[in-house]
Amino acid sequence: MTRRPGTARRLLFPLLATALALGGLTACGSSTGATVTSGLTSRGPVTVWAGPLPSEVSWTQKVAARWNRAHPREKVTVTALPASRSTEEVLTAAITAGNTACLVNNTSPAAVPDFRRMGGLVPLDSFPGAADAIEKRVGAGAAQYRSQDGHYYQFPWKQNPAMLYYNKKVFRDAGLDPDDPGLETWDGFLKAARAVREAGAAQAAVWPPPTGEWYNAWFDFYAFSTAQTGQRLVEHGTPTFTSKDGLAVAGLWRELYAEKLAPVEGYPGSDAFADGKAAMAVWGSDLLPSYRSAKLDYGVVPVPTRDGSVLGRTPSFSNEKSWGLFSACRNKATAWSFLDWATSPAHDEQLLEETGELPVRAGLGERYAAFFTRHPELKPFAEQARHTVEVPDVVAGVDVWTAFRAAWQTSVVFRKTSVESAFRKAADQVGEITGP
Repeated sequence: MTRRPGTARRLLFPLLATALALGGLTACGSSTGATVTSGLTSRGPVTVWAGPLPSEVSWTQKVAARWNRAHPREKVTVTALPASRSTEEVLTAAITAGNTACLVNNTSPAAVPDFRRMGGLVPLDSFPGAADAIEKRVGAGAAQYRSQDGHYYQFPWKQNPAMLYYNKKVFRDAGLDPDDPGLETWDGFLKAARAVREAGAAQAAVWPPPTGEWYNAWFDFYAFSTAQTGQRLVEHGTPTFTSKDGLAVAGLWRELYAEKLAPVEGYPGSDAFADGKAAMAVWGSDLLPSYRSAKLDYGVVPVPTRDGSVLGRTPSFSNEKSWGLFSACRNKATAWSFLDWATSPAHDEQLLEETGELPVRAGLGERYAAFFTRHPELKPFAEQARHTVEVPDVVAGVDVWTAFRAAWQTSVVFRKTSVESAFRKAADQVGEITGP
């Protein structure tokens, strides 16, 4: 699902917390009579919920049609996820009711631990060869998609590595070189932001949503933190944001807010960068179509680091979406076979050609070099896909991110407390949330 900055960036809704609160769910009844362990060798018809982007639905339907011609007794039926509700809201309700589709190709890694806790997901390594398929596909980063119990409950599919966009016209008006913007370092980023302000070239140098929604942390702190450290928010049960680098990233953003280079108020429209109100923005490749529609003259570089980011070597937050195989499925063997087949190199190429979405695949740029030659605007994102960082695999992840975001707002956006004290308190809260 393409998510634009602001309110459209909704992910997990209160419904998820409500479902999990119903007695600490560990398994859900199924209207199909299926369970996590039933039907692992059963073959027959399966259902897929796709999208909800029209291009993704169309791709999934074409792949299913090809499968159906070769497997008439194991028909795959594709339905689009509703665009009016988040994927996570739909899946939470369906897991609780026990009527999910067999497969969903828009599953957020942030939701996987809680879906697993609800008994909604099947460990994919229940099927011979599945773990090898995931690890071969993803390469060195595959461990990020392995759950705490050692199993794979998601099949990494597509990604949108976070990068820093900048408006070339605004940079020219601010006296900056749009072809050599000097945005590799934090110092260069601050210098450019100050130049924009001093020239009055844009209303804001950068305008990420400053509000308290937990997922907003992905496009200010987390994008900069993962670029600097290559670490997730929580590693092996320990928060990383209280490290020297984590505190330094917070200090950088605190300075941006203190100097009024980033507004403390939310943008009243949909996208401050697309509207020309912000000189820079952190996002992935999924917003390229809308930026082209807005006729923006933009550039894109890796997210800055303290000492200097390098294309293809500096880590990026992935903003990845996975396939999930759900426990309500009766014919899980067919579901796995279709999933494995649909994520082949040939189908990944078809995904690139028809949607512009980047598959999660080691050696992406080299394998599909001809495509990226024809679409040079996507090549930097393919380079950044070499080293992506995922969200942490923690149950009650919404609570973890919410605790962090509250500390961020208090200490960074509104500067009411020190970063050190606010982050230390948040780390204690995270420890209580994720502890035994």
